[in-house]
Order: sequence, then structure tokens, then C-alpha cells
Amino acid sequence: IADITDSYPVLFSQMGALGPADSTTYYFGQYPITPTGVEATHGFNIKYPFTLIGVMIAVGGNSTAGSTEDSTLQLRNITQGTSTSIGTFKTNGSSTSIATTSINGLNIPVAGTDTMCWQFDAAAFATNPVSMQMRLYSIWKRTS
Repeated sequence: IADITDSYPVLFSQMGALGPADSTTYYFGQYPITPTGVEATHGFNIKYPFTLIGVMIAVGGNSTAGSTEDSTLQLRNITQGTSTSIGTFKTNGSSTSIATTSINGLNIPVAGTDTMCWQFDAAAFATNPVSMQMRLYSIWKRTS
């Protein structure tokens, strides 16, 4: 991430272990709630206008790593009723390794009045991950 002036890292962690079902959407964001299919339960608001400029997703702790199909991460703007694709990532972390994906060069503005959450669109897995734990490190640049 080239420009970190007036930028802020924010960590999001899911609590509990997730066994994602094929082609299912999950929402997360508010700690310590396990991801669910209900976006409003996971909403967060940063209170200032920011632009999302990068994320790093870490998946590990899986009791079954699962296969390597790409799942999709999106930023869900609950207030606006829209989702913006961030990129794809692997969910095949294991109890002894962490699968990480970094996505840089983002330019996704968010109003200070908007409530958001993260949207995880699970792949149609050949082998589903079991007891998956996910951390998402996000970098936000204040825009005013």
C-alpha cells in the first residue's frame, strides 16, 4: 500500500469456527459475532468518510483445510443496499498453516453515515473447509 498518510488499519475477526456451505453468503464485521446470513447483525460504522485502500485476509485453524476454490470478499454497504467486490481468496488454511491473500490498490469510498459489513461469498467447494477461522486486516484512508 503506497500511500499510508492519514490511513488507519482496522482488524476484523470472526469468533467461533465456520463450516461454510457451498455457494452461500455470510456476513461478518462486528466482533465477536460468528458470521451469519443476516447483514444487519454485523454492521459497523467508522463515523467519518473513508476510502478502503487495502485488505489482507488470513484463514487458518481449520480442522479440515478444504479445497482451493476461490471465495469472494465484498464490502457490503447496508445503508445503500449495495455490495462492492474486493477480490477472491482461498479458505484452505489448516491447523498448522495460514492461507493469506493481500488485495491492494482499492479505492472504495464510504460515507461517514454508512453502515457496512463484510460479505463472504463461499465457493462451491470440492471439499468444504471445517472449523474455519478468518481474520481480515483492512486499511482505510480518511477522506476529509
